[in-house]
Amino acid sequence: MKSRVEIEGQHIDTTICSSKSRPMIDRNPQSISTTGLRDWNKFCNSVDDALAPLARTKSIFRIYTVVSGIYTSILFAALYLLPLVLDIDPEDNILQTLFPALLFPTAIIFIYLYWQSRQKLTAVMKEVKGVCQNHCASGSGVKYTLETESFATHSSEGGQTNLKSYYIEIEIMDEEENVTDVAEYNQPQEMTVAAQFSTTSELKTSTSGDITTSLADMLK
Repeated sequence: MKSRVEIEGQHIDTTICSSKSRPMIDRNPQSISTTGLRDWNKFCNSVDDALAPLARTKSIFRIYTVVSGIYTSILFAALYLLPLVLDIDPEDNILQTLFPALLFPTAIIFIYLYWQSRQKLTAVMKEVKGVCQNHCASGSGVKYTLETESFATHSSEGGQTNLKSYYIEIEIMDEEENVTDVAEYNQPQEMTVAAQFSTTSELKTSTSGDITTSLADMLK
């Protein structure tokens, strides 16, 4: 049986106080009961440790997004409101000339940080894939596989962007092994009972033989 476990907070968001901003594995998935999974908490801790570098990169991107938004708003306000407040001719407003130069670096830094976040996501997921492989090789009886899927997001302008989402697929591998283990565990117990019964029977036979021999010697 295969089940899907989500990796929360992997995508870039610009909400500073987002409750799911920190990348982490869903420790209580609805698709599977993790109560009987061996080393589940250990596996989750390893995945969260691998995802930790992405949290810092996302935090920097979100903070810059908010700061750049405030900066851009101030520029627009100065461009259109300053001439009204100071009674300046719009054509004499120096901000009209400087506005593109002041806004261009902000856009370049935004694009760079977004690209860096996507690169960090790819690098971190390689680490998560390694964690899955290591726990599969540890003999836990559970197979962990990092999978991806693509989905489209729609912007307010009507555009569409295809994004890749990562998740972990869990497959229970040891149902038959558990049955074998139970059978092997019960078999020695059954043999032990049989051996005890055999020993008791031999002891009774030996005791009866000794008593018969003693009575025969007394009659002589």
